[in-house]
Order: sequence, then structure tokens, then C-alpha cells
Amino acid sequence: MKRVWLLLYSFVLISFSANATQITLDKHFEHILNIPFEYSQQPLTIEQAKLAPTQQWQQLPEQSLNLGLTNQAVWLRLQLVNAEDSDLQILLSIDNPLLDKVAVYHYFKQNRLLFKEIGDALPLNNRQIKTESLLVKLTLPPKSNSTLLLHIKSLDGVRVPLSLWQYDEYLKYKSKFNLMYGLLVGFILSLAITCLVMFGFSRKRYFALCGTILMTLWLLLIYLYGFGYRYFHPSLPSLQQLAVPSMLILTTCLFKLLFEQLRLSTKMWLQPLHRLSNWLLFISLFFIWLLPTNIMLYYSLLLPALVMLLHIAALGIDIKQQRTQPLCALLCGALMFFPHSFT
Repeated sequence: MKRVWLLLYSFVLISFSANATQITLDKHFEHILNIPFEYSQQPLTIEQAKLAPTQQWQQLPEQSLNLGLTNQAVWLRLQLVNAEDSDLQILLSIDNPLLDKVAVYHYFKQNRLLFKEIGDALPLNNRQIKTESLLVKLTLPPKSNSTLLLHIKSLDGVRVPLSLWQYDEYLKYKSKFNLMYGLLVGFILSLAITCLVMFGFSRKRYFALCGTILMTLWLLLIYLYGFGYRYFHPSLPSLQQLAVPSMLILTTCLFKLLFEQLRLSTKMWLQPLHRLSNWLLFISLFFIWLLPTNIMLYYSLLLPALVMLLHIAALGIDIKQQRTQPLCALLCGALMFFPHSFT
């Protein structure tokens, strides 16, 4: 009897996994966030990916694929079922605007319905919808079960959350997101301008440094969400690969200059190493673009993080000797920025 129950249980599990990536949509569909899919890191061509057996695909244990920094391309596969008697038009949102190249293939009964290549390493004109987000328009034939294949290659990190939207619902969501995001970056920009105006009146250098740090943070946020790529240089995607590393390095270096303006004239054993590391990091801004892209990315993630640790350690030593409010505020700012130097 136990064997019978085990067989039944195994059959249920197999049936569930076979349909885990099948998504049924109808006219009442509004949106589905973090949709499930299968993925494969094997070097397949599109024809091989279409015919690949189930054994070559891995079920996603979580709802968002995150493979980290990798040179290896990844294939994604899912089934879209249209339960209606008419065409169903939907939007596929790839919720990571920093992906370098995403090739989207949509098939129905071996017929290719769509092929599109998008990503921040390609010109903005390649996109169906010329926006900062990675969006793809899909048309599902009536009473159909179609296959969606995505081929993704990105040196910035392969993190791929997918969602499906009805057009009007996506517009509502995007308008709310842009409002909140606009308030955030507008607040940071207003603080930066205020600091620069105060420098103009007082001629105190630390106001200029605060304003410059806030401006680089503002630019970093603009580029992280794809707005810099969209508005500043839509025809020069190669600049996108340099913008985020440059902003990380520059912001890290500026923390040291602000620290020197606010600290007391006391000596500490960490000072020579602190000064040397910051200068080396700043000088590297002028040659990192000569490095291969993967090396540049590792460099711009690891080195600013290590230098920020030195900043935090130096601030802690100075505060221990004599606590002042400006140094405590700067330490809080460094601790808040430190986790973002890894992203």
C-alpha cells in the first residue's frame, strides 16, 4: 500500500513540474509578477533550444533568476496559453534594465511569431517601445499554446525577473513608479543644488564636496534604472557600460576629500594607506575603459568597496578620538552608501 501511495505522489510531482512553466491567460488577465520559467546554461543554438528535451532545462527554485557576474549566456523557456477565441495582446517586462543583450523568440507550431533583440548594449531604436524598461509586445493566437524563448547575455550580472502585463495595467503601474522615482531623484538633486548654492555664498569647500557627492549619487540612480541610457545617449550604448563603474569610483573618492575637510588635525596610523588607496582609485578612472569589460566590472565592484571600508575605519578612529556631529553624519552616509558599492 505504501508503494502505491509513493507512486501516486511521484506522479503528482511529475505532473506539476511538467506544467510549472505553463501560464494560462484570458481576457480577465491584468498582470502576473515573477512568472515561473525554465532555464539552461548550455551553449545551444535557437534550433537546439526549441528541440531541447526537458532534462536539459532546470526548474527555477525561486521566482527570480540570479546567476551573478558570468560570461555564460543563459536560455529561458516558458509556455503561454491563450484561452480566448481571439488574439490576446500582452506585454512581457524583463525587470532589469542593465541586461546587455536579450534575444526574444516567440513560436507557435514551429512558426516564428516574433524575434527581437534588446538590451543596454544595443541602440534604443532596437526596442519596440523606446523606453528605459525592457519591454516586448507579444500577440498570442486564439486558443493557442505558444513557446517563448529568451537568450540572455550580460556581463553586468544575470538577474532576470519576468512579468506579464495587460497594456493598461502596465501604464498604471509605470506611472506610479515614475512618480515615486521622480520624487526620490528630485529630492537628491535639490539637496545637491542647495549645497552648491550654500558653497557659492559661504565659500566653504565641504558644501561643494557634499553637492558633488549628491550629484554623482543622482547620476548613479539615473543610470541604474536606465534613464541615462534613454535620455543622455540612446545611440551610444557603450557609454552605459562605463557610466555606473565611473560613478561608483568617483563617489567613493569624494568621500575621502570630504573626510579631510571635516576631520581634526590629528594623526593616525591608517592615514598613509587611506590616502594612497584613494589616489590610486581616482587615477584608475582614466584607464579602466582600456580594460576588458569583465575585468573592469570586477574592478569597479571590489576596489570601491575596499576603499569605502578604509573610509569607514578612518572615520571610526577619528570619531573615537574626538566625536563631532559632521563626522558622525559622514559616517552614517558612508555606511548607507557602502552596500550600494557592491551592486
